[in-house]
Amino acid sequence: MNFGHFKKYEKPLLWATVIFCVIVFTLFTGFDDLVQLLRGGSADTAGRFTVLTTGESVEISTIRFEQSAQNMGRLVGRQADFTDDDVWVHLMNVADAEGAGLRISDQELANALTGGGQYAALYLSEGAQAQYRQAGFPSRKQYESAVRDLLLAQRWVQLEASADRYVSADEVYLRWSLDHELFDLDALVFEDEEPDAIPDPGDAELQEHWDGYSEGIRDSRFKDPAKFDIAWAALPLDADLSTLPPEKVATLAEPSEAEIISRFNRVRTARDIEATEPDEALSAALANEVKVIALARQADAAMRALEEADTESVLAVAREFGLVTGDPEGLLDPEALKALDPPADDTLEIRLRSRQPGDLVFVDPFGDRMTVYVAYVQERTENRPLTFEEAREALIEDWKTTQRDRAARAFRDELRDRARALDDVAAALAPMEAAALAQAEAIIASDPELDAEGQQALRDEALAGIELDVLGRLAEDEHRVWDELVAETVAAGGVERVAFAGVGKDYARAPDEADEAGSFARFTKGHPAVFAQGVDGITDVLRDVVGERSVIVRVTGRSLPGKDAMFADTEGLEQARLILGFQRQSQAQQQTVEPALVMAAHDLQVVEIAPPANAGGN
Repeated sequence: MNFGHFKKYEKPLLWATVIFCVIVFTLFTGFDDLVQLLRGGSADTAGRFTVLTTGESVEISTIRFEQSAQNMGRLVGRQADFTDDDVWVHLMNVADAEGAGLRISDQELANALTGGGQYAALYLSEGAQAQYRQAGFPSRKQYESAVRDLLLAQRWVQLEASADRYVSADEVYLRWSLDHELFDLDALVFEDEEPDAIPDPGDAELQEHWDGYSEGIRDSRFKDPAKFDIAWAALPLDADLSTLPPEKVATLAEPSEAEIISRFNRVRTARDIEATEPDEALSAALANEVKVIALARQADAAMRALEEADTESVLAVAREFGLVTGDPEGLLDPEALKALDPPADDTLEIRLRSRQPGDLVFVDPFGDRMTVYVAYVQERTENRPLTFEEAREALIEDWKTTQRDRAARAFRDELRDRARALDDVAAALAPMEAAALAQAEAIIASDPELDAEGQQALRDEALAGIELDVLGRLAEDEHRVWDELVAETVAAGGVERVAFAGVGKDYARAPDEADEAGSFARFTKGHPAVFAQGVDGITDVLRDVVGERSVIVRVTGRSLPGKDAMFADTEGLEQARLILGFQRQSQAQQQTVEPALVMAAHDLQVVEIAPPANAGGN
């Protein structure tokens, strides 16, 4: 063909080339697809699965699988973050959504692409090159198709999860009843003994109590506390300013409304002020307090400005400002500091703990405190742990405090002993104890130099090692000796037996108004250890420190309330419904996202593709 012929057919040839390119890009979303097709990839099947919404079996080609993997990596994150299982889950969710008739409209797609969502940044282009191309998409059509599939999969997951939030009344009842189970209780109440009625311990018992504390706890509990020698200067907040040095008062600015409101908010609750804002009289009183505090601050600043401060010079400056001063004699312990009036501040000892001689402490009163003061530290001593003999008196009082519930503990121990004495229980425990002692005897036999005391210690240690197992076995039979021992204990006096029927497991959250706060009934029926017991289970000693009593409870029965009780408890019913609904939703989301569950539900069969014949060689 000469140049003349080419010139003659130039336009038809150019149009044919354009039409061919359009057809290629219409059939294939990018050159990658075309290349893979030319390589024979279309004949490969990556796997097949069953669409849940239609029951049909669908085959996925390797081209589509690889394309989906690439799209997910481009849209959501690095492609390396995804496994093949994640890609299969995505394809299955898309297929389920399409089978259910779900669609993503053009308007929804447009909103997702241009509405500022996570895909819009890739879609919108401010330069010559579109950002979707920068993300690796060969065409806008492929990008839009990938986003549409991702939105469709997300919609299917949300729809499946929300559908499972609907639960039946029977299901709600089962969930509600777990939190409202009813317990029948048989309680034994022991009043604490008064410390003065408890005899002093012997030396050995007291030494054992002393040794039972760790060194850190012992040093903090039994100590000679730090003492302070201080001087103070103070002013009552309601001081009459006209009686104070006029030249000092004249320097005080009138408090602003904001300062008065701030002071009001600081003291309102502690002073039981019902008004939500100060009236004229209260505002005047608060303004006076603000001025008094400001005057005390000026005095504090003048004290700190002294080049050579001592007690005399510090108090002299305070008196120049009209403050009342005092210099208690000697070192004061925490109780003596609390008793000072002024300043009448039970937190004074805490404020002084980190202070050293020569320090000044300014205290701006808050709440119901009515004195502003400055404390000057003259001398101090440090905390000193007491020796056993020095702490003897305090140690005896501490020991007696731990013995106030000894009657209840003695009852609990006797209950275990009587259960252990039952023939069948003793027979069940005998092999356990024999095995433990046999191990101890084997150790004793291997050490002939061990004396009798050491041998007995090994036996005791072996039995202590199985103590938890023994207590668990005894707990199964303690109820068999309960009634007999309780009857004897009640007959001896000083103990009360009380029965409660139908106590709700949620009693602590919604106590009976008939049970007074701090009462034995409220303590017993709201204690969590009670509801951890099965039928005939018996608690350990439950200490009611506030009520100065101890309680031991046996659960005699457990039952579920009727449905009518649930329908009457509208708040509890709604809470149970929401909890159960969210649990179901969480499970449904897991089943539509967790690869193993999704693939099993869809009966996924992945095709193992053989590598090319020349793989790994020439």
